[in-house]
Amino acid sequence: MTHLLISMRERVLSIVEGLLREGKDPSEILEACRKAAAAISERFERGEYFLSELVFASEIFSGVMRVVLPVLKREVKPVGTIILGTVQGDIHDIGKNIFKAFAEAAGFRVIDLGVDVPPERFVEAVRDHSRYSWHEWTANHKLRVHEEDC
Repeated sequence: MTHLLISMRERVLSIVEGLLREGKDPSEILEACRKAAAAISERFERGEYFLSELVFASEIFSGVMRVVLPVLKREVKPVGTIILGTVQGDIHDIGKNIFKAFAEAAGFRVIDLGVDVPPERFVEAVRDHSRYSWHEWTANHKLRVHEEDC
């Protein structure tokens, strides 16, 4: 089974590399990936796919991003910086990694703090990587970074 999965991933990456060689717009490749991710998510929600399929799809998507991002970064003007991580108590990073890939594709520099990140580490990262004070940032867990904390 592992050989089959590796073969599928290699096939997808080969297709993507071929499209780029042919001059295909990298943003169109990413849009196709976004649509595929949405379809996979819908199947997961309906109980047709399981966590293993999500993880495998995430690995393929990460591989595609490693191929496409260098090409895209040459074409996209940097627009800002995002401090990213999953909050303390959460060790899942599939959604974070997908968001990171699309943010980088859109031109953002992403500082990825990883998983299970305590609130204090977010504050430190803002201090370390920002030239400006952030007034407030709110995520699902209502983490707030106020100007006086920076």
